[in-house]
Amino acid sequence: MILRLWAEPDTRAPLLALLRSAVTDEQANATSRQILTGAVHTATAEVRDSSGPRTSSAAAARGKRVAPLRYVLEVPPMSAATEDETAAPAGPVPQCHLDGGQPAAAP
Repeated sequence: MILRLWAEPDTRAPLLALLRSAVTDEQANATSRQILTGAVHTATAEVRDSSGPRTSSAAAARGKRVAPLRYVLEVPPMSAATEDETAAPAGPVPQCHLDGGQPAAAP
């Protein structure tokens, strides 16, 4: 869901502006935090009705880390991958948070 917001041209430009401003200006940081937190909580609530702020923040944290690497810094091969290819390795942990469980232990 977070990656989908970044993938859409209509939402990518404002998100890029927010992120770039947030790292250099405290007011922009507070504004972007408020906007992104609201968007994350709304999006995760649509996926899971029982998802509270802590759960939705934990689930979205992976997407928040992947998006700047993919869309701002354009780190290859992540920047050239499809949305599904990008989400596949990152998806299990957020999904686990949304399902209320713990990630599976590594073998």
